[in-house]
Amino acid sequence: MLNTESAGRPFIREEYEPPPLEATNSSTTPYETVELVLAAPQAPRVCDHFDESCIEFLDDGHVHVLVTLPIDTWLREFLVSLGDDAVIVRPASLREAVMALRNAR
Repeated sequence: MLNTESAGRPFIREEYEPPPLEATNSSTTPYETVELVLAAPQAPRVCDHFDESCIEFLDDGHVHVLVTLPIDTWLREFLVSLGDDAVIVRPASLREAVMALRNAR
């Protein structure tokens, strides 16, 4: 290591407790089939988040995703982050929720 300096105090290992994850309880957050069509530039992100068995690359460059998962905050925020590159084919309730989040920003 180059250009290092002492902090003037010893390193003390401390226990770290990460914050709790959002609870996904199947009784309160039912799993639904989600169908998406995404623009080609989003393919790497889709491949990072969904299993390859759920992804189909279309001839026109778009990406088709068919997956069953809980409709939760993570999914809604993920879809908002994709912007106009994501078309939510179904369920309509998810499409409406994401549109409302986009319009609120």
